[in-house]
Amino acid sequence: MTALPGRPRTFDTDVALANAINVFSTKGYNGTSIKDLSESLNLTAGSIYKAFKDKRTLFMKALDYYKDQRYTLSQVRIAQADSGREKIRNLLNGYAQDSLGESGQIGCMVVATAVELSSEDSEIKQKINRLFDSGIKTIRELIILGQQDGSISMAIDPDKMAQTIHSITQGMRVIGKVNVDKSHLENIVSTSMSLLD
Repeated sequence: MTALPGRPRTFDTDVALANAINVFSTKGYNGTSIKDLSESLNLTAGSIYKAFKDKRTLFMKALDYYKDQRYTLSQVRIAQADSGREKIRNLLNGYAQDSLGESGQIGCMVVATAVELSSEDSEIKQKINRLFDSGIKTIRELIILGQQDGSISMAIDPDKMAQTIHSITQGMRVIGKVNVDKSHLENIVSTSMSLLD
């Protein structure tokens, strides 16, 4: 006799992961309880365990979803400019925008994870290192593009500058947690762009 199929899920996984991202980014992994997730995702604890196995599995899936969403958003912003220099400006302006208001106070899941978990979880540390390396690689490619199109000084070391600008973008997400004002972030973007001269 064939077993009857289980009852189909009645929730949107992407919506659930997006809500989980907000909780984990705001409260941190250790500060987030299953009750917090249940309330945010509008799911019972049993449904969460059935769909995601446990809190860590849900966290890892949310982190992957966050990475994919952020990558897509960054690529859209980069594509809206022609020169390497302006692509970097768009990237920086995007980080500044994301660091304002409610989005800024929720914060960046990658930064929050790096601070909270990298020292205690080797798998997560490796994942965060890969994400950071990918971000640095993207910026390095934009610097080289800018040098090729004449919008960025040839005297700049692409590797060192990419690391510097990446650190600035992550720093903006950190200070956004304390409700930083727009002019502060605009100054950071302007100063960062001057490094490319």
